[in-house]
Amino acid sequence: MRKNLTVLLVSQLFVGICYATPEESVKEAVLKRVKDPESTRFGEITIIDGKLACATVNSKNSFGGYVGDKQLALKKSDGEWSLETFDSYSHSECVREYPKFDVESTSFSATFSACQDQKKILGEVRPENKKLCDNIFDFSLNERAAFVNSWNKEKESTKTTELK
Repeated sequence: MRKNLTVLLVSQLFVGICYATPEESVKEAVLKRVKDPESTRFGEITIIDGKLACATVNSKNSFGGYVGDKQLALKKSDGEWSLETFDSYSHSECVREYPKFDVESTSFSATFSACQDQKKILGEVRPENKKLCDNIFDFSLNERAAFVNSWNKEKESTKTTELK
């Protein structure tokens, strides 16, 4: 009897781990990225088409104070949620606007890559882009998208000009 009970409990635990809700998976992804996971408070979490999510999160910063509600936009790729951006949008604005953006051009990694490209190709980051490249997390989704898109267009036009 005791062995059966142990097997039953272990199997229920396994099923619980394997079948975490999308919201729980989003929370896990966020908790991996914040400075103080124990202080993190979640508000609304909305899953969009199973591959995008908006989450309202408040967590403590390095000084121990809460930063206030922030909207985190996440993208699911290969079964894992990754933090794409955060902004001071309301939750409803995040849910409404985030799916409209080209996620590839607004993510932190795309912005970081564009900054690195500019430095590599031009020898330095342009003065007008230096603040953004030095403080990616301080800029909105719209500002990052504008920078990445304009840099990509400039690279394309430069390649076209060099080929002629």
